[in-house]
This record gives sequence, structure tokens and C-alpha cells, in this order.
Amino acid sequence: MAGCSGEASFPVSALAKVPPAQDTVFDDEAGRALRTFLFTPRTGQSSLYPAEGKWLVLDRGQSSLRFAHRLGPNIGIVNAERKGGKWSIRGWTSPCHPRLATTTRWGVAAPGEATATTITVNYVTGTSCYPRGGMVPAEKVDVVESEASVAIAVYLKRDVPPPGFDPPKNYGCAGVGMEGTEVVKLRAPLGARTVLDGGAIPPAAPDDLKN
Repeated sequence: MAGCSGEASFPVSALAKVPPAQDTVFDDEAGRALRTFLFTPRTGQSSLYPAEGKWLVLDRGQSSLRFAHRLGPNIGIVNAERKGGKWSIRGWTSPCHPRLATTTRWGVAAPGEATATTITVNYVTGTSCYPRGGMVPAEKVDVVESEASVAIAVYLKRDVPPPGFDPPKNYGCAGVGMEGTEVVKLRAPLGARTVLDGGAIPPAAPDDLKN
């Protein structure tokens, strides 16, 4: 599964869909609701998504569907819902570079030497609610090596209550941004290969967490 922060996930295969002719996206009731939401009468253009992007239906249910705006690797999602026989827009996300579900952003802690067989990475995480105040750790790290690149995907452990957990009254947990560290082992020296964030779809340069 893949997704953007704060948005429900979707099958990775959905990202391979080819956008259809754009007039067909807007030719039913849901599409017309999208057009009304996006385009202002004054300019005829959307201020939310770049005009050069393409729209498609990401997935569809009986009374809901999700439109996707594609431009390069980025995707923006608009949620539509039908109530009382009428379609309306119920929410949207800004364009983002989608990620594999539960993966997190990370950056290289220090430039690796060509002879290095390990890479130290700092990954983005947060405080845990179970136990409260702890750090949500990395659950696994996947490494895909080729002659040209090393793609690293850092998966966070799901922060779920343990079996039998009975939260006290007014139990609350405010997430706070944190960083964790992992040492990634390589099968061969790094050499001149490019290091990529394999959690991004498609893989992309890792973050510069210092900025």
C-alpha cells in the first residue's frame, strides 16, 4: 500500500494508472462536482493544483470516490462523496511524493566513503503512546542494491496499544517529532552508487534533515 501523510492509503498499483482524456474525468456527476470545486468562474483555472497535471479516478465505491491529480512523481487527492443523490467534495490533500505505507523520511547522517559497507541514517519518527513518552522505533529496514544505486526504505513500528491495555480516564498522547538512527549494512562497498530513499514512489533522493 502507498499513501500521503494524513490521507488514507491506496494500492501501489493505482499509481500505474494512465490518466484518461481529461474531458472524460469531468463528464459525470462526480466529475462535475470536482470541476466546480477546482475551477473559479473568473479564471477558469484551479489555484490548488498545477494546470499541467492530469486527473484520474484513483478508486471508486458506491457513494464515494477519490480523484488523483498527477504531475511527475507527485500526487494530490480529492475526496468526493454522494449524499441524497448529490456529489460533493469532502476534502483534499496538497500534492505530495507518495510513499510506501509505514515508511518514513530519512537522511544520511554523514557522507559515506566509497569503501564503506555501512550507511548511518537518521529517520523521522515521533513519541509513542504505548508506552507514553517513548519513541516509535524503526521496525525494519529494506535495502535494494544495484550497480547504480542503493535504495533504503525505513519502516516504522505501528504504534498500537498492547493486548489488554485499559487506558486510564482522560488518557491523552501528543505526538512530538523525534529522530532515530539506524546503521544500514551493504552487501558491497558503496563506491560511486547513488543513495536513494526506497520508501518514496518512485525512489528519490533522501531528505536533508539538517534543514
